[in-house]
Amino acid sequence: MQRIEVGGDGVTLTHVTEPRYSVFGNLVSPGHTSVSELSWDEVCRIGLTTVHWDPAKPPQACLVIDLTYGEFFEITDDAEGFGAAVRELCRRYGMAVPDHRHLPADGVDILPFPIGD
Repeated sequence: MQRIEVGGDGVTLTHVTEPRYSVFGNLVSPGHTSVSELSWDEVCRIGLTTVHWDPAKPPQACLVIDLTYGEFFEITDDAEGFGAAVRELCRRYGMAVPDHRHLPADGVDILPFPIGD
């Protein structure tokens, strides 16, 4: 399970992995939860694009958050809070909410790289 929340201090991403068991009921890998709190001064770009990771499924909208130190996060439209996050980010940066079903091939920048970079 993946969740995204946009707040006054930045973006919070939560990823929960469920424990996995063998067919005999033995624990193969324990579950875990990771939480990434990204402050606004760490974010240098936010884009909305389309990804097609599984040929058996339709393409998905994907929010890409690039950080100032080179890391990035990809959050697909099946994450909890995805629609609310996109709406809040678009409101915050003064743009209309794009229709994620009909994105251009190169995606849409919600928060582009700073001028000069």
